[in-house]
Amino acid sequence: MIERVEKQLNTQDKLAALISAIVNPVFVVIFVACEFVFFNLNSWADTFRWMGITLGITAVLPIGYIAYLVKTGYLADIYMPDREKRLKPMVVIFSWLVVSLFILRLLHAPPVMLLLVDVIIGQLVLLGLITTRWKISFHSATIMSATAVMAVIHSESVLILSALVPVVGWARIRLKRHTLMQVVAGAIVGGVISAIAFLFLMQKFHW
Repeated sequence: MIERVEKQLNTQDKLAALISAIVNPVFVVIFVACEFVFFNLNSWADTFRWMGITLGITAVLPIGYIAYLVKTGYLADIYMPDREKRLKPMVVIFSWLVVSLFILRLLHAPPVMLLLVDVIIGQLVLLGLITTRWKISFHSATIMSATAVMAVIHSESVLILSALVPVVGWARIRLKRHTLMQVVAGAIVGGVISAIAFLFLMQKFHW
């Protein structure tokens, strides 16, 4: 009986880890960004071209830096589980995103690409400020933002993504990476940032 319970608990941990890996904030942002950019540009060729350029400029250096910090032992893993050690990489990522935004403007990137980077910077700043005092969930913030975006551009998929919000929350709590309140707070922040971004879009592009 005890062995069966232990095996079940171990299976739940593995499932939670798998969910956390699949719904990694980086993967979620890339997927939703592609959908959102295509929704605005209405061309897969332009979407892939500008997504490739934008990812090459904005993401390669931060991902490499995080990998370096993990390899050198400063971070326990790519999810930055220690709140006290999150601030340093977040400052570096924020600084590089600001530089990336300037580069994209020089390249005359479409307004939607600039807006996406602006939103990511805004969310990073807000999450970073909260992280200085409290370990808020980046996973929850990202999946909630994704749900809000997809609700606008593909309303038929909103039920599926909405179901993922509590599933991702469960996974983070199950792995003891966050408390319930940290997961809920992350979802609220993600929703608020997305709402502000869409209000801006509606005014700018007259949706």
